[in-house]
Amino acid sequence: MIANFNYDYLHSPISNGVVDDEFIFIHHDFDEEWRVYKSNLCDEYYDAGFDMTLLNNPILFDWNQNDELLLNEISTFQVWRVNFDGTNLVKITNNEGSYRGPQWCLNDSLIYCVFNPYDSTHPLYPGKIILMDRDGEIVYVFPEGIGKVSSAIRGDKILTGANHTGIFELGYILISTKEFISMKEFDITQMNGFGLLGYIWLNDEEIIYALHKQAARKIIKLNITTLEETLIMEEDCENVGSGVSATFPNNQEEVLMSRSEYRYVANHPDSLYYFREIIKKNIVTGEEWLLDIDL
Repeated sequence: MIANFNYDYLHSPISNGVVDDEFIFIHHDFDEEWRVYKSNLCDEYYDAGFDMTLLNNPILFDWNQNDELLLNEISTFQVWRVNFDGTNLVKITNNEGSYRGPQWCLNDSLIYCVFNPYDSTHPLYPGKIILMDRDGEIVYVFPEGIGKVSSAIRGDKILTGANHTGIFELGYILISTKEFISMKEFDITQMNGFGLLGYIWLNDEEIIYALHKQAARKIIKLNITTLEETLIMEEDCENVGSGVSATFPNNQEEVLMSRSEYRYVANHPDSLYYFREIIKKNIVTGEEWLLDIDL
């Protein structure tokens, strides 16, 4: 039961792999604030950053070692970059199409994303995975079937997927050669209704990916060399949804997860209310802690 209920969402934790235990997140209270904040796992500080209300329904996708953010506007799916503190806000795409899922890569010099041209005569119509530079110029186009909007970048590897002969392959692209290395195949017809929800790097040798089917979810750790798998979490509840959002290079046991949940609220026994929060989870012991973020 929640005694003091209000629409106060905390979500989208992202780490940049540079500062130990540091991450950014979004605070959205619907009445006053929709802003990016910076903190760490010890809750030692909360630094206020970019004001999300300056854009039209933005989605925060990435944060790099130079303290720059990448965002999409969901009304137009154009890409913006901005410093964490809100300075140097720049739209880097040119309205020739929609750009989805932008991620920094190659030491923050390139951006991986999906490009869907509006013009049916465009050579990349109806859409391809691309690399573009910091100013939105396309520098490489991946072959048909290689790459998905869901991605995670680590060093010279882009964790993503590919479709070949009806099979979804989870793997990574080597940025240096643009080669796709398949790690695991998913035959949708053999997955008992489960679908792949998302994935993230834990370290150079391990990833974490999620499967979902209606209310059921599984979160699994996979070694990319041995292909050994470990079940991290399993839940089956219509009111709760979890997904790993941030990992830390110096901490191989604890991850941050976004959690959405419907709950009954004190003094409102007949209604379910929607919450979005950030939890810290130990993927070895299974323990969880709700982050006590007090802005």
